[in-house]
Amino acid sequence: MRLCSIASGSSGNCIYVGSDNTHLLVDVGISGKRVEQGLNSLELTGKDIDGILITHEHSDHIKGLGVIARKHQIPVYATEGTVEALSHMNLGKMPEGIFREIHEDEPFEINDLTVNPFTIPHDAAQPVGYRVECGEHSVGIATDLGKYNEYIVGNLQNLDALLLEANHDIRMLQVGKYPYYLKQRILGDRGHLSNENAGRLLCRLLHDNMKGIFLGHLSRENNYEELAYETVCSEVTLGDNKELMKKTIITVVGNDTVGIIAKVCTYLADNNVNILDISQTIVQGYFNMMMVTDASKCEKDNGVLAKELEALGDKIGVVIRCQHEDIFNVMHRI
Repeated sequence: MRLCSIASGSSGNCIYVGSDNTHLLVDVGISGKRVEQGLNSLELTGKDIDGILITHEHSDHIKGLGVIARKHQIPVYATEGTVEALSHMNLGKMPEGIFREIHEDEPFEINDLTVNPFTIPHDAAQPVGYRVECGEHSVGIATDLGKYNEYIVGNLQNLDALLLEANHDIRMLQVGKYPYYLKQRILGDRGHLSNENAGRLLCRLLHDNMKGIFLGHLSRENNYEELAYETVCSEVTLGDNKELMKKTIITVVGNDTVGIIAKVCTYLADNNVNILDISQTIVQGYFNMMMVTDASKCEKDNGVLAKELEALGDKIGVVIRCQHEDIFNVMHRI
């Protein structure tokens, strides 16, 4: 299976999901030209698309729908409420029978792909996210959700890849230029997922076989890529996920000074963290060390270890990061 973001953000969204035999788009919130360019980069064209899955009717998800669907006669799959909402929007004249109504929690098939729509909390008529499966492989698309719950967590378990909303930084939004009502809408239970909440949700979904994570639907005004990435990584690292807290990766970077190794090793020994492997280099006066450690006998959880090591780093003039091995590996795929 392939999962590719052609466009994802407040100004327009279009996601490709497919197998060797079947090709789908999730939302078409960009121009037909941009869709074709994105498909061309995957060595596909609009003629290859077997279906369009619509999450909801907001313009940043459907403004290019009419052009693409009409041009290539592509079936459009959406919930009853979304189809009704789309009938009142300016999509142009749509061919009769092009819309196929779907229902939450009722999987359906498009060739060799099984699509499972699930309800998401957003201020739209009848919005859904999607889990798409092909044989033993599965991917998920979860954007435009004000909050997550056990139902959503259950629908996103054991995925090979996930596109997850990390819409805004809460502080940027609060001090930004948006009017008060819009800030409240975004922060509400039917608004958008913050960077912090995206990281907390991701804590519930990580597993050894997850191959990739895409952070999507970033706000152009209230977020930026580096901030979203760092915040999500931080939330995952500090998350109280007992199942993942076994082997940890500790990195130390900074100006080379006397006593760095001794102070870090002393802290680890005092907290029953066993060093399994260690490597260090000094390049033009900059110290770089990586440790593989076993923290299974440490009484402190990962969040406390990470915070205390960060504080130790500040004290001795270096940057110290602590991550579980699985998280360390997955974060390099975000």
